[in-house]
Amino acid sequence: MSELIEFDVSELEPPEPLIQIIAAARTLSAHQLLRVVHRRDPLPLYPLLDELGVGHERRLHPSGAVVLLIWAPSAAPSRTRIEDLLADAH
Repeated sequence: MSELIEFDVSELEPPEPLIQIIAAARTLSAHQLLRVVHRRDPLPLYPLLDELGVGHERRLHPSGAVVLLIWAPSAAPSRTRIEDLLADAH
């Protein structure tokens, strides 16, 4: 079972959310998942995550919040686990 790290950047001002998410993504081990709550969709973040080679998926919630799930390439969770973690976050 992988360790879930919760990360809420919804109160931070730009560019702090992007900086902190990238820093956290760089330190993920093979057994960790990072679940991030953000107040808006951080579009500039996704190409940076792709460059790092980490997996990621997002869910937009009716409240306007965005929940991101980020994982190391060797720790890709199942589709069911991704859906569960994105749904349970907000």
